[in-house]
Amino acid sequence: MITQLISLREQLLAAHDEQKKLAASQIEKQRQQMDLARQQQEQIARQQQQLLQQQHKINLLQQQIQVSVFYYLI
Repeated sequence: MITQLISLREQLLAAHDEQKKLAASQIEKQRQQMDLARQQQEQIARQQQQLLQQQHKINLLQQQIQVSVFYYLI
């Protein structure tokens, strides 16, 4: 009987250790996913800034063209 209890206790401890390892692994995966999401958000923000800068350049060029055409037509 005591041998069975000792065996069950060891199995329980082993199962508990396995659960802790699994939980730690899942936490690490979540951390990596959050880090990747943060990097992607930063990249999107940089790309949006670049697009805004390009749009500003396009707007300036359009204004220059309009002024040039206006003076050409006069």
